Amino acid sequence: MAFSVEKYGNSDLYVMDPRDPSTARMVAEVSGGGWSVANWSHDAKKLLLHEYLSANESRLHVLDLASGTGDLCIDLAKAGYNRCLST
Repeated sequence: MAFSVEKYGNSDLYVMDPRDPSTARMVAEVSGGGWSVANWSHDAKKLLLHEYLSANESRLHVLDLASGTGDLCIDLAKAGYNRCLST
C-alpha cells in the first residue's frame, strides 16, 4: 500500500504492508500539496505519482522506491489529456 500525507504545505509519501501498520516507511518528501499515488509498477519497485497543480495543470512522476529519486514522466497540460490517455 502507498499513500501521501500532507503537512506544513508539503507531502510525504509512504509505503507499507496494510496487514502491519508498523511497516510504514517514508520513501519521499515532495514540495507542495496535491500529490497522490496513482499506481505501482508491475515489479513493485516504482510508483506512478500524480501532482495536481491546478484545474489546468497536472504532472505524472515516476518514483524509484530503492533510491527515493523521481523523474517527471509527463506534463499533462503540455501533452494534452487525450494524447496522454492513448499512450
